[in-house]
Amino acid sequence: MIDKTKAVAVDFETFYDEDCSIRDNTVVNYVTHPKFDCYLVAIYGEGISYVGHPAKFDWWKLEGRPILAHNASFDEWIYRFALAYGIWSGPELTWECTADMCAYLQYPRSLKGAVYACLGIEMDKSVRDGKMKGRGWDDIVAEGWDQEVLEYAERDALYCYKLWLDLSDRWPEGERKLSQMTRRM
Repeated sequence: MIDKTKAVAVDFETFYDEDCSIRDNTVVNYVTHPKFDCYLVAIYGEGISYVGHPAKFDWWKLEGRPILAHNASFDEWIYRFALAYGIWSGPELTWECTADMCAYLQYPRSLKGAVYACLGIEMDKSVRDGKMKGRGWDDIVAEGWDQEVLEYAERDALYCYKLWLDLSDRWPEGERKLSQMTRRM
C-alpha cells in the first residue's frame, strides 16, 4: 500500500496551438513537434511546492515518492522524454494517474469535472484556452499573464493531490497496476 501523504502531484504546461497539439497527435508526435515546448511545471505535495521551469527543478527531490498526474500518460511521457534527451536529469519515478482513479470510481475523468464532483469546487480553466493557447512562456510574460498562469498551474497540481488524498484508499492496487501497464503499452 502506498503512503498517500508521500505522494507528489506533477502537472506540466506545454505550448499548444492548432498545429502543435496533443488532441490530434500521439504523445510522441506532440513532444517531437518543432513548436513543442515544456515551459512550466507545478509540483505539490507534503513538504514540497514548486512552480517554474521544469529544467530548474531538482527532480532528485522526488526520488522514492509516488508521483501523481491527472492524465499521467501525458505528464509521465513528458518526464521520460526530457530524461531520455538530457533536458534534465532525475530518478526513475512511479506514476499514478488520478484521471484513471476517478474514472474507475465513476467520477468524471477531466480534472475540472472530478474536482467539482468530489470536492465541490468549480475550477476556472479559461486561463488555459484564453492566455496559454498559441503562446510560449516569453509571450505569457510579455503580455503580463505570468502570475495568473503560475497560479493556474499550481491549482491544477493542488487539486490533483487533493483528489488523491480523498479517493486513493478506494482505488484497488490491481486497478492501479492496470493503469500503469496500460500507459506503458
